[in-house]
This record gives sequence, structure tokens and C-alpha cells, in this order.
Amino acid sequence: MRRALAVCCASSAAALDTVSSRLLRRVKRVDAGGDAYRSARDFVLNGEALGKVLPQAADALKPFFAVTDDAVALDAADPTAVLKDAFDALRAQDAIPMLRGWRDEPFAIRPSFAAPARAVVERAAAPLLGAPAYGVFCTAYVQDDSGAPAEVWLGRRSKSKPTWPGLLDSVAAGGLAAGELPRDAMAAECQEEAGVAEDMLRGLKPVGAVSYTGFHQDRDWAVKPDTLFCFDLAVPHDWAPTPVDGEVESFERVSITELIDRLVQDDDAWKPNVGLVLTDFLVRHGRVPADDAEYLDLIRALRNGGCA
Repeated sequence: MRRALAVCCASSAAALDTVSSRLLRRVKRVDAGGDAYRSARDFVLNGEALGKVLPQAADALKPFFAVTDDAVALDAADPTAVLKDAFDALRAQDAIPMLRGWRDEPFAIRPSFAAPARAVVERAAAPLLGAPAYGVFCTAYVQDDSGAPAEVWLGRRSKSKPTWPGLLDSVAAGGLAAGELPRDAMAAECQEEAGVAEDMLRGLKPVGAVSYTGFHQDRDWAVKPDTLFCFDLAVPHDWAPTPVDGEVESFERVSITELIDRLVQDDDAWKPNVGLVLTDFLVRHGRVPADDAEYLDLIRALRNGGCA
């Protein structure tokens, strides 16, 4: 018994230096919006709470919504039209920084992924309402002789992107527009961002999802629960992704060891949520030691927010 206790204490003392603990720090930096989200005003559409609004956003929305200490509310027969008029006006006023990244992409406001859309808004405006958001991420990897991942392809986001410009990302990723399904959206992103051929897309494999409650890049304006559908794609040794639509500036292939070394650094080299996706990839493929004291904490943290 004393020996077992000594081993336990030694493990606890060494915990700060484990792979799991260092990856967990990166995950927690992304999943940092929980307290702000819980204390924010409810976004209430036709009597249904669908999101959360931070104080600064609530002040900006006062001309268009009924704003109280507890809620930012809208009652409308055609909420999509009312929301469009409100955000068009705010964009024209240049009152909210994130609206400068207008994309002309429809985003569904809904209480869960399977629920019908209660309204549709511009994607750049949607975070202001704090409604659940969904995205797709592909991890493209090269296998060793045993079939295990040996190398992973990474993308470098274009410096002209409105969010997280110039940072490291997955080989292909994107938000789910209104009406899109995960597999179709992922296949389209792979083709548009990385030039993945149609025949290769047959190997696109859904492997689960990660979730978090995070701040927008303009963190004083928005916090929202995100759920990311994850896909793996094993690619040939002699294949390389090609930038197509300008979303990604360049690609690089790194070994699994280098990927871990770079992820555990406490830096801002990565688009924040890709850290969760790649950490989940490493866990699923057995590259994070289960003996680490924080292993189970890391597993839980990868699915700590979002929405069903």
C-alpha cells in the first residue's frame, strides 16, 4: 500500500509535464467562454431562448431589439427579414467590427443541430446572438506501413481572412451554412480549399465531434457554443494539397512527433479551435498516453460545450 501511494504521489508531481496536461492547457484556452456565456443575456426569439448576448453587443442591438437586464428579445412574424434589416443597418454604420467580415453566407439560428431553423442570418453577424454554431474539419494524414498516422497535412490561413488570418489550420475546414449537412459540406471544403479530387473523397471518414464554448476573435462582442464535426482522410504519400479558392495560403506536412511538439507550445500559432480537432485526432489514434494523470480530463474537455 505504501509503495502504491508513493507511485501515485510521484505521478501527481510529474503531472505538469505530461503531454495530456500541456494539450489540456491549449484546449482550455479555446474553451474559455463558459462563464461569460452563462452570465450573458438570453437571446430570445418569439419566446424561445436560442443564444446569449454579451453586454457590448446588447448595447449595439438596442435600437432593433427589446433589451432588458436579462434578455435581448425579438418577436416577429418574419424574424429572418427583421434580423437582416437590423444587421444591414449596423453594418452600414460600421458599428461592430466583426461585421466588416461580411460573407454573404446564410447561418441557421436553431436550438440544436437537428432542429428546424428559427431564422437565418448572415454568418458574420450570427456570433453576436450566441446561438449554437456548427463546423466541419478534415485531418488529412499519411500512414506508415502499419496503417497508423505518420504525418499530417496542415494549412496556413490566408492573411486576408477576416478571422484568424495567417494562422495554422486543418487541411480543410468550414462553418456549416443553413441547410448544409456535415459530409456534403466537408467534401465541398476539401475540394474548394485543398483541391482534393472526387475519387479521394470516398475515403473521407466521419470520426466524431468536438465542442467548446469560446470567444469570437472580437472577444468583447461575442461568445458562443461551437460543435465541430471531425473527419479523417488518409492520403497517399505522393499526394499534396493545392490552394484553390484562396482561403488557405499554403500547406505543409509534419510528422506526428512534430505535430505534438508544436501543439503543446503555449503560443498563438494556431487558429484556436483546430487545436481541439488535432488533439482529438491524436487521442483517437493512440498518440496521447492513457497513463497521464490528466488523460480523462483532456477527453472530457474536448466535448465540454457546444450543443446537440
